[in-house]
Amino acid sequence: MHYTKNMMFRKNLLAISYSVTALCFAIGAYFLPQAPERFATHWNADGVADGFSSPAFGLFLIPIVSLVVLGLYSIFRKIDPLKQNIAASQPAADGVLFVVVLFLSYLQGMVVYWNIVGPFAFNRVIAPAFGTLFFCVGLMMRMTKRNWFIGIRTPWTLSSDTVWQKTHAIGGVLFMGIGAASGVIGMLLPGIFIWLLLFPLIGSTIFLFFYSYFIYRKEKDGQ
Repeated sequence: MHYTKNMMFRKNLLAISYSVTALCFAIGAYFLPQAPERFATHWNADGVADGFSSPAFGLFLIPIVSLVVLGLYSIFRKIDPLKQNIAASQPAADGVLFVVVLFLSYLQGMVVYWNIVGPFAFNRVIAPAFGTLFFCVGLMMRMTKRNWFIGIRTPWTLSSDTVWQKTHAIGGVLFMGIGAASGVIGMLLPGIFIWLLLFPLIGSTIFLFFYSYFIYRKEKDGQ
């Protein structure tokens, strides 16, 4: 019964993810005739539009990226040498995928609104989306098992289940903290949002790389 519920939950999440992506394509097609010829597609650290493209590129880029992510995920879970661990981590992996698709659809909405309706405080609006993304990824990465495609993949986490679990336990906390702090503070201080996200993320990545090595060496020395 538990396995059946997990399978239904996974299929529902994937179906919703594909449906959200299809909706983004439909929104792009609907607004294409109304879109300006100079379509904003990139914003700098201050939230100012500094990159432009054709309307078709701007409206369909994000849905295409979302579709590619969904397709790659379907391929990776079949070819992973540790596919049994992928299967065991399926709810968490599908959850991460779902959150990423929702984030991309939110970003699509921001891009459409900016170009069709008018400019707004871009950083202030995107800060909670990034914060939620990182918080959810951190929450779910703690539930993943060792695999080659999803999670914190260093030579040492891929070599040991223990190293994987310990690295993801602390990595999940760090990502959740980065998400919560950057999301809340970014809304209040949008001018420094990108740095609130970037510097802690770089620092956490470096820390986790060396942390996984030291845990691996400790495990080997104990043996």
